Amino acid sequence: MAAQVVAAAAAAPATPRPFYLNCIVRDATQVIEDAVDKKVGKGRFGLARRAAKAVAKAAVKDNVVATKLAAELQKRVPAACAEMGIEVAVESRYLNGPLCVLRLTLGAVDARAMLHSTKGKEWADRYDELMACLVFFGIDAAGKIEEKISAKVSTALMEKLEASLPAKLGSAGLVVDVATRLEAEQSEWHYALMQEMGN
Repeated sequence: MAAQVVAAAAAAPATPRPFYLNCIVRDATQVIEDAVDKKVGKGRFGLARRAAKAVAKAAVKDNVVATKLAAELQKRVPAACAEMGIEVAVESRYLNGPLCVLRLTLGAVDARAMLHSTKGKEWADRYDELMACLVFFGIDAAGKIEEKISAKVSTALMEKLEASLPAKLGSAGLVVDVATRLEAEQSEWHYALMQEMGN
């Protein structure tokens, strides 16, 4: 019976729900200073370090930090989501100055693994029971259920990234504003931001 449940869920893949993760680097001073501290010795009275920090702050542009941030997020977001049973493809779509825009596309959602990690074993077991009942009664609703789960996961992921990413990046020394937008909302948001930034 479990094999039928898995086959029924896999037979109707959910429609991908892409969304955009917009990160605006507001202040990278601490990251730059930490990098200088690692590379430059103390010297006498710390003069060499202070001079190196001043030069680095002037030389390192926002786009360098944003590019590195985009590369890190492209590696870390899919790995963190995979631990929860969510497959996410991340691609860099726009890098300019302090702004990096990533497009995230939800792939397969292992509903059982996701429910187990977020709600607990009982919820995952109930999901299995639901799918088994649908198969038993010959009801072809697996696709609709997976579609609804995918939509809820996408919305929850957008909210979680927007809420938690600034604090996580802040602990690494970056002050970053984060906004997530659905594909239909992204262009209007982007144009408004470009006007605000004077581009």
